This record gives sequence, C-alpha cells and structure tokens, in this order.
Amino acid sequence: MKYSCAFGLIMLFLISCNSSEEQWQNIIAENPNDYTGITTCLTCHSEEHSFWRGSHHDWAMKMANDSTVIGNFDNAEYFEDGVFYLFYRKNSDFRVKVKEAHTDTTDHLISFAFGIHPLQQYLIEFPKGQFQTLRASWDVFEKKWFHQYADTVIPEDDWLHWSNGGQRWNTMCAECHSTDLHRNYNPSEGSFNSTYEAINVSCESCHGPGRHHVLWAENYKNEDSTYVLNTGRTQNAQVNMCAGCHARRVKLTEVMNSYTPFDNQFRLQTLNTAFYFADGQIKEEDYVFGSFVQSKMFHEDVKCTDCHNAHSGALTIEGNGLCLQCHEPVYNSKDHHFHEENTAAALCVSCHMTGRNYMGNDFRRDHSFRVPRPDQSAKYGTPNACIECHTTQEDQWAADAVEDWYGKDRQDHFSDYLIRYAHDVITPKMKSEMLSFVGDTSYPGIARATALEYLPADGGREEYQTLVRTSSDKNSLVRAHTYIKLSQYTDNQRVALALKGVEDEVRMVRVAAANLLVGVPELELAGANKEMLKLSRKEHYEMLVANLDFPSGRLQFGDYFTRKGQFALAIEQYKWGIMEDKRLIPAYSNLATAYNNLSQNDSALVVLNRWIDLEPSSRGYYLRALLLFEMERKADAIDDLNRSIKYDPKNVRAYYNLTTIFIQDRNIQKAKEIVTRGLKELPDNEDLKSLQPYLNEI
Repeated sequence: MKYSCAFGLIMLFLISCNSSEEQWQNIIAENPNDYTGITTCLTCHSEEHSFWRGSHHDWAMKMANDSTVIGNFDNAEYFEDGVFYLFYRKNSDFRVKVKEAHTDTTDHLISFAFGIHPLQQYLIEFPKGQFQTLRASWDVFEKKWFHQYADTVIPEDDWLHWSNGGQRWNTMCAECHSTDLHRNYNPSEGSFNSTYEAINVSCESCHGPGRHHVLWAENYKNEDSTYVLNTGRTQNAQVNMCAGCHARRVKLTEVMNSYTPFDNQFRLQTLNTAFYFADGQIKEEDYVFGSFVQSKMFHEDVKCTDCHNAHSGALTIEGNGLCLQCHEPVYNSKDHHFHEENTAAALCVSCHMTGRNYMGNDFRRDHSFRVPRPDQSAKYGTPNACIECHTTQEDQWAADAVEDWYGKDRQDHFSDYLIRYAHDVITPKMKSEMLSFVGDTSYPGIARATALEYLPADGGREEYQTLVRTSSDKNSLVRAHTYIKLSQYTDNQRVALALKGVEDEVRMVRVAAANLLVGVPELELAGANKEMLKLSRKEHYEMLVANLDFPSGRLQFGDYFTRKGQFALAIEQYKWGIMEDKRLIPAYSNLATAYNNLSQNDSALVVLNRWIDLEPSSRGYYLRALLLFEMERKADAIDDLNRSIKYDPKNVRAYYNLTTIFIQDRNIQKAKEIVTRGLKELPDNEDLKSLQPYLNEI
C-alpha cells in the first residue's frame, strides 16, 4: 500500500463567480493524478480546514497510534459469540490475540483505526495485500467492546467472517474512506496492491486533483479567470460529489471520482424488499441517497448543504429551526403535530425522519422525509414513527389517531402502489395499474424502477409497449431497469430495443442494454451503430471486471462467459465465486450447467451434491433429478423429484417431469396420482391440466 501525505478539508465554495465547472471537469479528466495534499490547500483555506478537522471525513481512516486509537488495549479481555480477544500493547504497537472455537490463537498487529464515533473499528493486514476489519469494535460512548452481527456465531469459512471477503477493507470500505483509492485487484491471484493519495476523505476527494487550481491561484491576474475546483453549488454537482459514497449502488467503473456524473459511475439500488421495507423506508444499510431521491425535498432541488455544513458534516441549525428555513411556522405548532411543544415528540425529525441502528450502535435517519403511515403498517407490517415512541400501542391505534387528526384521506404517495406490488398477488387489473405507474413521471424514478422489477414478464403486447415507452423515460434509472427487465424476454423482443439503448447518453443505461446483447449472433446486430455498440460492450466488460472482488461479481462474469458459450471460462469464475462465498447458491446451479454443457456430468453431479449438502432445496433436488435422468439413473431421478416436491409442493415442473417419467414407464395410475397431487396444490395450472385428457385416453 502506498501512503502519501494526508491532507484535509472538503471545500464547497466558489472561487471565481465567472468560472466554468465544465471546463474544470475537462481539465481534471485529462490530468487525473495532479493531487496536491493538505499542506498546499491549507495555505489559503484555513477556515474550511478548521471545520473539517475532527469530522467523520477526517477520521475516516488513520494510522494506528496513540493519538488515533481510542479503544481499550490495556490487556483488555473480551469474549462474545464464541470468540475470545485479548487487546494489548507491545512497545508502541496496538495488538490483539484472537481465539475461536476451531482455530489456534492468532496474534495481530492493528494497522489502522477506522472511524471515530459512535464506534471505532480496526484494520489488520493479511496476506495478498488484504486488510481485514476486526469484528470486535469499540463503542465510543459506552466505552466497551462489542460485536458486529451481535448474538451470531459466524463460522471461519463464512463470507461474513471477519477474516474473509465480507469484512475486507479493499473491497467493502476502502474507496469511500480514502482519497483517490485504487484497489488494484489482481483477479487471477485474488490479491490487492491498493493505493491512495490521502489516507482519509480530504479536499481532493470531493473537489478533485488540485494542481491546476493551485497554478491558477498562484498566477491570479483578474476576475475573468475561468479555472475553479468543483464547488458543488448545484444539486446535481453535489449528487456527483456525495452520492458515490452515500448510496447503496452497483459499480460501473474501477475507480470512482467526484466530477463524473453519478449515473456514469454507478447504478443506484432500487427499493426492493431485499434492502428496503415495501413502502421504501430504510431497512438494510442503504446510505442515504436512495432515500433522499424518493423525497419531495430532492424533487424541489434541496441539496445536502442546505442542512449540513459542507466541511464538518454537522447540521447547520439544531432542532426544528433547520426545517423552518423553508417550511411555514404553522408546522412547528401543536395544531399540526398534536404533541407538547418543546419536547422530543414535537421535533420534526421524530415523525418525518425516523431511523435505525446499523453496525451495532450507529443510528442513521431515513432521508425520504415521509409522512407517517400507520394505516399501511396495520395492513402490511411496515414501520411507522408513531409506534416507535408509543411502543405499547398497536398500529391500528396509531392509524385511528391519524384519521381523527387529519381526516380519512391520505395524500397520494408512491408507497401506496409500491407496497401492494411487493406484497399482493399481481392480478391482471393490478398489472395494468403497474404499467401505468412505471410510466407516470409524477412519481420518483427510483419508485418506478422498483415497480419495473416487480412487474411480471409474460411477453404480452401491452407490457412490451410499456417497456418501449420507458426505454425513452426522462429518468435514467427507469431506462436502465427497462433493459434489465427485458432480459426476461426473447431475443427478438429485446435486441431491437437494446440496440437503441447502447446509444443512450448515460453509461448506466448503455451497460444494461449491452448486457442484453451478450451472446447474440453478430448477424442479428447488422443495424447497430457500430461505434456505440463497441463502446457499450467495452463499458459492460469494464463493469464486470470492476466487481470481480465480490463473489457476485464472479457469478456475473461466469454468466457472461456462459452466454457466449465459453463454458471453460465460466467454470473458472463460478468456482472462484464459490471459493469466496460457499453460500453463493446460484453459482452451484450455473456451474453444474456449465459442466453439463461440456458433457462433464460427473463433475456436474459433484457440484449439485455439494449444494444439496450445504442447503437442501426444491430447486437443488429438481436440477439434480434432471441430471440423474440424463445419466440414465431413473430411480434416483424419481427420488429427487419427490424430494423437490416435498420442499416446495408448488413446484409445477417437478410434478410435470415426474408424470412424464411414469408415462414413459407406462405406469399410468402413478402418473394420474402425481397430476392429482399437483392440481391439489395448483388447481389452475394449465400445464398439469393439459395432461389429464391424455392420461384418460391411455
């Protein structure tokens, strides 16, 4: 790892009112390595530095020493979840001994301190240039050690174990805790040679390399000078500066920066229920931006710095005064909120910015600024602000109170639609509503993109025509998810639209469109814009490579080679993904399929056996049954199809294939029994119903 001089301050101010940020972006793009460091910046910007000093950005990462480590290393012992720690000093070093259930005691040097409050974590160097985050963290306020993922025993071979990929600094943390971070991952060796320009989040993290700005300042002649660093004056500029780290997103490029538009570097995570509650409230660690873009505030051009000091990150005004900068005073009265004034219950954030603890003790507020909806909670189980305080009451009690205060009607909100799409059975009527919703630009793009994820893909004309329209939507995330949804369609349906998508102005959209064209014969691409097709394919490949230090990235790369018919290369990637994370379940089925395509069925069977031993499932047994039947092991295949049905009584393909086997064996009575069992679980299934007349005629 390269350590260059630490520098500090994150300045969001205008140097010259006539300057052109577009010109600056062009200059900096051509000179990406012209960093200067704190000493140079501090010469002119001492006030901004004083705000930054001591901030979360300042403390993002520090060399471990007496002035930075605040945890107790005075021979402190700590035992939790089957792990014993001894934190101690050896000369000037901070060290820890770790003893786990099935391993010998290991002794580690603490290399770096990570963060400052409410917790501090510690990094330890491992082979191959990897730095790992110790699971035991220091609670700054309680002054005690505690465990991430409390009350959970994490085995040493689990991806989430502190010595493995889920806690690897290079992969999970580095690019947002240091300036100009380059992971320098070697995918063939699984090693890193990570470097940075500054150890923490400093001036040039947000403003870009400063050498040309310094040259301008040293040779300043008049007010017409046109060189300025990125100021973040506009909402769009701040999105580019802040959202790269304050968002849950998919990387599109190897190295991030603060001046390239967000959608040309990342694809924002949608609001699906894996990461958010069904109404869009925060659930997993979502890092603010995905919530903020849902809000009315965002759509009224509110910026981060309207509430936060640009350099310290602190609120510019404490209490309701912050909100009253824009909102009418009536909202700060009991007539509006029905709570005693000058109490915690009367704070705007108590109702409109609820939050959750992450990393054990780090409370973070939801930035969607939503109105509490206990009526939704009563029906769908989503959280609401009322019950977070009135913990002895029920959701319906809160819903009744809201109705008494504000009337029966609620203001139209995207969550009324999204929550049903996530929970309810999608009827034809609801699907028609969904098709209308995804194209309604009065709703946030992130909500409409999420609805596209939920939309059942049956290839119908109305549905396809909607996707044709959303492929031209003004919101780039909606356009990108249009192409992601098209992956569920036939080649004929998706190729024409994909050729349009590779010409999109936004990289995120081009990458999603290019993904649809992997493995498509070149003859079918005769009408393509050759230059844009080449560019989008290159960008798609770069996205795949940029994510190879994640197990899911290996899975994606394997799928890429599978679609190109390069099964040997696919096998290599799937195996690597499983080595990184043995619970990467989709990789097992894809790896077995790749072996099968190479007629290596014995190897495919080994993979499926390993999957089933690890995590028995209906799909695992079903796929193994198909393979066993192909290997002429019919009796074993029948056993596995029955096991598949046991794990999922609604697995229609298992019923269908089991029936087919018995028909081939002329065991018609057994075939009828299987169809009857299937229709009992799936009375409207047309595939099973179609077998009945045939069986009755035999």
